[in-house]
Amino acid sequence: RRLMYSIGTVTITPASAGLVFVPESLTVSKETKGILIKAKPLESEPAIIPIKVGAGRHYTLALKNDGAAWVWGRNVEGQLGDGTRTNRVAPIQISDLNDVFAIAGGGYHTIALKNDGTVWAWGNNYYGQLGDGTIIDHYAPVQVAEF
Repeated sequence: RRLMYSIGTVTITPASAGLVFVPESLTVSKETKGILIKAKPLESEPAIIPIKVGAGRHYTLALKNDGAAWVWGRNVEGQLGDGTRTNRVAPIQISDLNDVFAIAGGGYHTIALKNDGTVWAWGNNYYGQLGDGTIIDHYAPVQVAEF
């Protein structure tokens, strides 16, 4: 951004991320050998964006940088983790799961690792793949037994 003043042209380039130039904070003086330019912290929040994606059998997973997990696609075994067996044609957030570090899809089940080190799973559990000590399907995330 270029600003024109009677003393010449000043080119302003952001010095670091997270700061924004405010024209009202520019001070120019004949008595000053330099120009004082003030910046203030950027007031808007950083964008929430997908950072990891994955897929299971006929369904898709996405993890955003705020730790939220999103899913869509086939849900015949509850593998979307929304508490239902309803197929989803658009992404939905798994409401019972937050602060997720990683997420992966299996055939008909899903598993997530949270930032606190706990592991969560949901969907088909015919062979005990959810790790909760049962062979009962779960349509919402359940914590994997300690290992």
